[in-house]
Amino acid sequence: HLSSPSHVSGHVTSPVGRLTSPTGRSASPVTSPTARSGSPSFFGSSHRPPTPLAIAPAPLVHVRVTDMYGCLPSGEYSVRTPQEAATPVTLKHQDCLCLDWDEEFYRRAYDEKRAEESFPDASMQEAADEDAKGLSLDACFRLFTAREMLGAGDEWYCPQCKAHKQASKQFALWSLPKILVVHLKRFSYSSYSRDKIDALIQFPIQGLDMSSHLVEPPGQPDDCIYDLFAVSNHFGSLGGGHYTAFCMNKDNGRWYNFDDSHVSETRSESVVSSAAYVLFYRRRDPATPLPEPME
Repeated sequence: HLSSPSHVSGHVTSPVGRLTSPTGRSASPVTSPTARSGSPSFFGSSHRPPTPLAIAPAPLVHVRVTDMYGCLPSGEYSVRTPQEAATPVTLKHQDCLCLDWDEEFYRRAYDEKRAEESFPDASMQEAADEDAKGLSLDACFRLFTAREMLGAGDEWYCPQCKAHKQASKQFALWSLPKILVVHLKRFSYSSYSRDKIDALIQFPIQGLDMSSHLVEPPGQPDDCIYDLFAVSNHFGSLGGGHYTAFCMNKDNGRWYNFDDSHVSETRSESVVSSAAYVLFYRRRDPATPLPEPME
C-alpha cells in the first residue's frame, strides 16, 4: 500500500501528501481536482472512508532463463515474495539461470557459503553413466534414417493443393559401397552457439552389419558386413585442435597410431574413443579374409 510520509496506515491520507514507494523514496504528489489544498478530504469527499491503494511490492529478484552464453532468454519473471521463490523452474538441456537481485534483499538473504554448495540430482549421475557407456554406431544409423517431421518454419509447398503443408523427410540407404566412410557429427552449430561434441560412440572393429539399415537388403549376407581399417581422430575444440589417425596394417593385422611424424603400435581396444571423427570400413570379402594379428 502507498501512504503519506507521516502515516503508515496503508491509505492515502491527504490529497496533497506525497506517496512513498516501498523503498522509502517519495513519488509524485497526488491531488484531487475537487479538493481544496490542505483539505483532509479523500479525493473530493470527506464522508467517504479511506480507500486502500495497493500496488505490487518491488521484486526481490528477477529471474531469466537463458542459453549457456547468457543470451536469448527463453523465459523471465520476477520473484516478489519468498513464497514465489518456491515456484519450480523448468530447464532444458544447456539452459542457465540468470538472477538480478534487489540490493537490499541480496544483503539480507544471500548466503555466499550456501551458494557454493551443490546437490546434484540423481538424473545427473544417470546422464553421466549413459555418456560413459556411449551411443552405439548402430543407434546412430537408426537415427540417421528415421523419419523427421519438419517444423513450422520448414513447411513444404504442395503443388496440388497450392498451400504450404507440414511434411516429413527421411534418408534411406539403397545400396552400399565397397569402402564405407562414416563421418561422425562432432561439431554442433546453431544460430547462437557452436560446440564440440565429445560423446563416446561405440563402433565395432570387425563385423559391422549394415543389412538392417538398407531399404532392400542384398541376397548375399556378406555384402553388408564391414571391417574397420582406419580412424581419423580430432582432439581440441572449434577454436583449434589436433588430428591423429589409427590404421591397421593389412599385412600383419596390427593397429598403429599416426601422430604427425611419430608412429607407434597400439592396442585395438584404444581405437574406440571419444576422439573418433571419421571411420573407414571395408566390405568383408570371403576370398580375402583379414590377416590375424602377428605375435
